Amino acid sequence: MADSHGSPTLQDLQDAIKKRASEDEAFRAELLADPRRALDRATGKAVPPGVDIQVEDGPANEVGVTLTPKSSGELSDEELSGVSGGQTQDESVIINWLNQTFSFLGG
Repeated sequence: MADSHGSPTLQDLQDAIKKRASEDEAFRAELLADPRRALDRATGKAVPPGVDIQVEDGPANEVGVTLTPKSSGELSDEELSGVSGGQTQDESVIINWLNQTFSFLGG
């Protein structure tokens, strides 16, 4: 489901990763073993350092994928100044990476 601007959302990316993992056993195995490396290789672009990746092995060859901005709990003054439309700089990093990589994942 694209956002109001027609851009893919974080959920779209997570769904594309799950779909690819269900169709490509080698990708699934690498995703479970080393998620960051698997996504770097699959997209041809490095996952930004501010992105936390959690992958869980599920039933019926399904994986659960969660991408979130890393957070120290409190925002610095610089981060507070970067909050725009409810989006932190770290969330913006994910969205920028998403827009650059979504097509590589079949989205």
